[in-house]
Amino acid sequence: MKKGIINIHIIISSDICGKMFSERNHPGLIKAATFIKMQRTSNEMLLLNNGQTLTGSKAAAYFADHTSFRRNPQITIMNAMQYDASNISVSDFSLGSMYFNRSHSLSDFPFISVNVINSKTKEPYYNKPYIIKNIKGIKVAVIAISEVSDISHIIEDIEVENPIRAARTWIRYLYDVENPDFVIGLHNGDIHHIAKDGQLRTEGIDLIITNSDEVLTTSEREIIYTDHNEMLTQVELEFKESTNSFEYVKKIVAPVNIDLYPNDPVLVEKVYYDEKEYRKKHES
Repeated sequence: MKKGIINIHIIISSDICGKMFSERNHPGLIKAATFIKMQRTSNEMLLLNNGQTLTGSKAAAYFADHTSFRRNPQITIMNAMQYDASNISVSDFSLGSMYFNRSHSLSDFPFISVNVINSKTKEPYYNKPYIIKNIKGIKVAVIAISEVSDISHIIEDIEVENPIRAARTWIRYLYDVENPDFVIGLHNGDIHHIAKDGQLRTEGIDLIITNSDEVLTTSEREIIYTDHNEMLTQVELEFKESTNSFEYVKKIVAPVNIDLYPNDPVLVEKVYYDEKEYRKKHES
């Protein structure tokens, strides 16, 4: 095996909040798609979403309230962008379980979480809570942890388990069954909920990516805090290849200003009638 340096390119979206179309105060996911498409032309990459996804915009509220029998244009856009996985946020259920379940059923990528569980079976409610992707010979696992909250008033048979306990259970399973080379943890919410005495309690995760407003100032673990002001963050991970393994070396992190990019013309056409209907009702 030839030894050398291997780079893995990751792009993370966070806090989309249902902003699928370009608005005066937000560029929208449809602009982010242009940047993603440019990156895919030259890179094998991992595209992840870290929650706060489906709700929080007038467009999301409109499609939840008025077109429950139709597709969700946000999922149409995300499918076209070829997401690998999305974390689940409690806020994603705020427009009702029907809207989330319809979005989930239409998606080509899994919504994952170790601690959004079925209250009866105590198993993850929607999917296996991790994915595996082989990139340039490196077996990368992505596992997701949701914020702590009670959603029983929205969906009776879903509960949010203690994130540390749930993460430890599934990390053990992940290493026993999959034996990954590198584990990425997507975390949504206050990072102190997966920490104690200033240190993360998610042993086995090599890199945590979080949208937490709070910061662990004394943590010795690798953590990326995404910028709430930017929808996308890109990460370059560097590994050194040895005879039978890969050694993690460093990371380079940069927010992406998607205001600099135009709307993706293919996706504009794909969701044209959805956007036209929304704007007609919203602006009338």
